[in-house]
Amino acid sequence: MADRTIKITCEKNLTSLNLCRPSIGLNQKVIMGPKSKCTARSFLYFDIKNLEVPEDAIIHYAVLKIYMKNLETDDPVSRIFAVPLINNFGKDTTFNEASEFSGYKAAVNVHRNFKGWLDIDVSEILGSWIDGTLENNGLALLSEEYAQSTSNILSDSASNHKLKPYLLFCYSFNCRPQVQKQIEVVEFCNEFKFIEEAFTPPVNIERLKIGTFFVTNMGDTALTVTLETSANRCDWVKDCAKVICNGGTEAIVGKFYGKYYRLKLATESLGQAEVQFIAQFFN
Repeated sequence: MADRTIKITCEKNLTSLNLCRPSIGLNQKVIMGPKSKCTARSFLYFDIKNLEVPEDAIIHYAVLKIYMKNLETDDPVSRIFAVPLINNFGKDTTFNEASEFSGYKAAVNVHRNFKGWLDIDVSEILGSWIDGTLENNGLALLSEEYAQSTSNILSDSASNHKLKPYLLFCYSFNCRPQVQKQIEVVEFCNEFKFIEEAFTPPVNIERLKIGTFFVTNMGDTALTVTLETSANRCDWVKDCAKVICNGGTEAIVGKFYGKYYRLKLATESLGQAEVQFIAQFFN
């Protein structure tokens, strides 16, 4: 596997104000948040048309980096949101007639005295642009715009190229010729009886293509099932969790890539559960 990191500088940006003057123009300052009677929103566009990412690439992270020059707020912590735009923006875009926002959203907390480069995790957004789930029309940068907020956040002028907003994108890909792989279906089923808490044996998922845990609560009280993942079978982190009522069955699928999976079963007293795992593995 080989790693690649790509920097994509902001191609155009626009700030719209909720005043009679609709905007402060393309490729000028990036401002967001309320100040006095004015509220500002900024829009950024990053050209990813020539971004060639292999279909089997593993995306490690994608961050939006903006340089915070000034933050005016009475609150100890403010929040900034990056939201994809459904439609493109241009010089005629206004605050009240701006492009609609999509359902995706990335957010970051900013402390009052912060100054410097701020990172917003936009991995899910960039991934949706790459796989075609969402058309790339740029991002809206928003602050908490309710009346109590006094945040006014800006970056240096985009004319200063070194401080222009940019995306930093890192992924891994297989640089060796692809070899046809065979798929093996694996299935096991176990019944667990326990007091308060139990763990299923770890499952090695290095060759996992897709897999699902089916858990049936056979006990008398509600069962909390937590899927955990690990890189070394020693340190485990939560992936996802579900609560299953008495007699109920739930399907649990992991979200994060790791080396091992296991289930944590927890009840308030005596517990009993049937766990079935069905998966496809590469040979």
